[in-house]
Amino acid sequence: MKNSAFKSMVINLQERANIIFQREKELKQQQQASYSISNRRGAPISQGYLCTNTSTI
Repeated sequence: MKNSAFKSMVINLQERANIIFQREKELKQQQQASYSISNRRGAPISQGYLCTNTSTI
């Protein structure tokens, strides 16, 4: 295999790896965003709980 052909193959593989890495990164961000949104909806905070300790020391 000639050096130029090897270099071309390496560059091609690197570009493909970068594309796959970027897709996985975007998918992970989307999953984290949807998980975060569902957690906010699923765990409401009651206002009474936040104001129970109003006494001063």
